[in-house]
Amino acid sequence: MIRYFGATDVGKKRTNNQDAFNVRALSTGEILAVLCDGMGGANAGNIASEIALETFFEYIETALTAYGALTAGRTSAAGPEAEREESGKDSDDAAADTPSQKTDMASRISQIYPSVNYPALLESAAEEANQAVYNRSRSAPEFEGMGTTLVAALIRDGTLYCCNVGDSRLYLVQGDAIRQVTHDHSYVQYLVDIGRMTQEEAEQSPYKNIITRSIGREKNVFCDTYTVTLRAGAVAPDEFTDTREVLPSARAANERRARSGVKSMRSSQYDDGDDAEKPIYVLLCSDGLTNYVSRDIMRGAVVGQMTLGEAEKREDEAEETGAPARSGFAPADPTDLRSRVATLLSSANDGGGGDNITAILIECEQNE
Repeated sequence: MIRYFGATDVGKKRTNNQDAFNVRALSTGEILAVLCDGMGGANAGNIASEIALETFFEYIETALTAYGALTAGRTSAAGPEAEREESGKDSDDAAADTPSQKTDMASRISQIYPSVNYPALLESAAEEANQAVYNRSRSAPEFEGMGTTLVAALIRDGTLYCCNVGDSRLYLVQGDAIRQVTHDHSYVQYLVDIGRMTQEEAEQSPYKNIITRSIGREKNVFCDTYTVTLRAGAVAPDEFTDTREVLPSARAANERRARSGVKSMRSSQYDDGDDAEKPIYVLLCSDGLTNYVSRDIMRGAVVGQMTLGEAEKREDEAEETGAPARSGFAPADPTDLRSRVATLLSSANDGGGGDNITAILIECEQNE
């Protein structure tokens, strides 16, 4: 079972929201989530993000539907007809398929989609979205230079396929562990990759909002793709496949980053026991969240715990009432995804709310 929910907030300092997102189950069985963070003057940013979002979604849905229909037709021609010929039936006897034949057909079709090259499909969709935004940016002066980030997640049969352009991110969260899967296309991340800046320095840098790649700014774009098997241990740094094509020097830096991974964030006040049996969460978010919320707060909100701010408020209330104080993370109610996403957005606003904030949270069962 997979559950999902997404929401966006304009933040405290912006007058319009240039983020756009969508998440839903496709007719072909996949779960697709896409988040775009637009940039550009006036309304150009929100137009760029909406175009990229709609184009990306439409491309994926159209391609998978067409592929399924085409392959189903080939399966039908090679399957039931062949069986009829072998049984010696005339073509006039080949009426509608029997229920058992329809069941066999559905079974054969269900085996089609694991053969789809999903990373290549995501790359093609990103290229299509880039072309659509780029073309619009050249259609009128007010759209010149507009662009958007893009991060997408596609889940099929317990496997996550994702891609990103820019600094919108995808995280995996399980129990006490959180891990960033995507790699920012930003100036400070480049400095981190070549060893000129630490990750901590990058997070505090005044240049952290400068991105080096986006949808729509250039005629061509290259996205990074990743593949993750959603099972126990998926949050560990060696459990995903990085399919980026980069120079050997950059590859070496990325491999060092992957080996070091993102350390598990653990609260001394909260012991979640064995994480292996816990759900795996996929979090897509814009930098309006990551620039104003620590990873520890993000993890706590995703798994349904109080944030530190909420815990501190309870401590203050406890001092006033004389009740026992609780600190750190603790289970929070309600535990539905809507409230968890709301906690993420409110935490970003509590942290300053200097940008639009968008988060999509997907809860996934693990493979057996």
